[in-house]
Amino acid sequence: MATITEAKLQINVDATTHKAKCVVTAKANFTPYEMNEIKEGLTFKLTCWLMADEPVVPTVVIPIPLHLYPQKSLPDSTPTAVEKITLEATLLQSQLNSGAGADEIYGQLTLTNEYTEVTRTKKTNVVSYSF
Repeated sequence: MATITEAKLQINVDATTHKAKCVVTAKANFTPYEMNEIKEGLTFKLTCWLMADEPVVPTVVIPIPLHLYPQKSLPDSTPTAVEKITLEATLLQSQLNSGAGADEIYGQLTLTNEYTEVTRTKKTNVVSYSF
C-alpha cells in the first residue's frame, strides 16, 4: 500500500494582518504494483486536516479539526513512484486558536486507494504557538 513520508507543517504568522500561512508538505510513495495499476487508471485521494489537540483533563485529549484543505487526487498527470505534495492555506489567526494558552497545531494527512478504499494516515510535526 502507498505510504506518506516526510510530512511537515510550517506556519508563518503575519502579526500585522493577523493571518497565518499554513503549509503542509509530504511525499506519497507508490509501490511498483501500484505504479502498474496507476497506468490502468488507479487513483488515490488525499485529504488533509489542520488539527489541534485540546486537553480536557490531564489524561484525556480531544483532537479538534480546524481547517480542511481541498481534496487532492494522486498521482498527477505525470505519475512517479514518489509524488511531492504541497498544500497551502492562509487563515485568520483566530481560526487556529483552539483555547487558552499556546495551541499545538498539526496536519493529519489521509491517503485513500479509491479502488480498495484502504487508507494510510500520517501526522506532521506539531507547531506550538499562541494564536
